[in-house]
This record gives sequence, structure tokens and C-alpha cells, in this order.
Amino acid sequence: MRKYIFLAIGLIVALGIALVESGLLIVKTPTLLSRDPSCFNQQDLVKIKDLKNANLLNLNKQSISQQILSNYLCVGAVNFKTSFPNKLTIEVLTRMPVYKVTSLLRDPTESSPSSQSAILTNIVAEAQIAPSNGQFLVDQTGLLYSSQTTSFNSLEIKIFADNFKLGSYLRPSDLQSIAKTLDKIKFFNLQSQLRLIDQDWFILTFANQQIVAFNLQNNIEKQLASLQLILEQNKIDSKVINVIDLRFDKPILTYAKR
Repeated sequence: MRKYIFLAIGLIVALGIALVESGLLIVKTPTLLSRDPSCFNQQDLVKIKDLKNANLLNLNKQSISQQILSNYLCVGAVNFKTSFPNKLTIEVLTRMPVYKVTSLLRDPTESSPSSQSAILTNIVAEAQIAPSNGQFLVDQTGLLYSSQTTSFNSLEIKIFADNFKLGSYLRPSDLQSIAKTLDKIKFFNLQSQLRLIDQDWFILTFANQQIVAFNLQNNIEKQLASLQLILEQNKIDSKVINVIDLRFDKPILTYAKR
């Protein structure tokens, strides 16, 4: 009985060697599924070295995935499907943008005023004229993965950051807080004109020139609840509020002079 077992194992091994040496398992031309050819296409696939003369028995999927992900930031995931004897389909899932991010260069000579409302007013004014260091698409993980922004209608967020480039990250927690804030702003029937990140602050401006500032490192739900109370109370008071500063424990309101 043992003799037949060894014989069967030997036949399987011999068959495997014969298949490999025959070239029958060699992948000729992998099939590529990509929803965005501008990110990754068949010409890019040809450059992946581990696909050259690869066969289905020794296909190094991990290495192929790593080559694609590390060289093409716009790719978020890679899936494989094999079919005997030599059919290989590679599905490339491209990243989806949540925002356009415009990096702004700060003027190092800009002086800082003493009051918090004046600081915010100056920041907004500077953001209106500051030169851009580039525009990028960012996905939900916070990765700045592409500078090809013209074909996307994502909401624009500006940020003062001299060193931003492809491969840089925004904190995912900041993106979550920003998303909650913008959703709540829509609930208030407000339309933001400028959306600006500066340090740990998220600053919004509106058509009436009102400025609202949040601290991204503090509880954003609490700040949004405070904003709602302020806006509801203001409907009764009918005063013109220039700045609503929610960055600190207690909101700071700056009213227009009569």
C-alpha cells in the first residue's frame, strides 16, 4: 500500500514539473480590470516585473500588489482571479476622492494681531490671496494621491501647508470632523464659500462674510451643538455676528459695530 502512495506522489510531482517546463501555466497576457485608465492601464501592467514569465503555480501576488500600490498612489487595492491553466485577471481599484485640497503658501512677513477675531480675519484675508503650492485629490484615508483634479467636482478645501506633496497625509480624524461639520452646515441651510485648514483649526466663511472657526482636536459634536444654539439665539437677537470662534472651551462672538 505504501508503495502505491509513493508512486502516486511521484506521479503528481512529475506531472507538476512537466506542466511547469511545458510553459502551459505561463501567463501570456493578464487581463486588466481598471475603472480609471488614467490611473492604471495595460501599459502600466506591462512594467510589473513579477508578471514577466509568471505562471500560476509560483505567482507572487503579494509582490505584484506591493509594486502596484507603491508606484501608483491612485490605486487603493489590487485583486486577483486565476483560471487554469494560464488565465489571470487583475482588478485594480482606484481611490475615490472626498475633497480637492489646495495647498497655500503662507507669507512669513505677515504680522499677527492681538485679538482672536482679528487673527481669524487676517487668516481668511491671507487665504484669499495666498499663492498655491499645488492642488491634490484626497481620499477617505487622508492620502493626497493625485494632482489630476480637473475632472473631479469634489468640494475644495484649502490648507496652509508649505510642505504638502503627493503622498502626504491629512489626519483621517480631521477629515471625519470636517465631514460632520459640512453636513451640519447644510442642515443649517448655510453655504460655505471658503473652507480652510490652518494648524488644528477649520475655518469657514459665508456669503455674509461671517467667519466660523472650529478646533479639529476638540469634540466637534460639542462645537456644532454650540453653533446651533448661537444661530438659534441670533434669530431672536437679530444682531450681526462677524466671527463665531468655537476653538476654545467657551465660544467667542464678535459682533458688527453699529
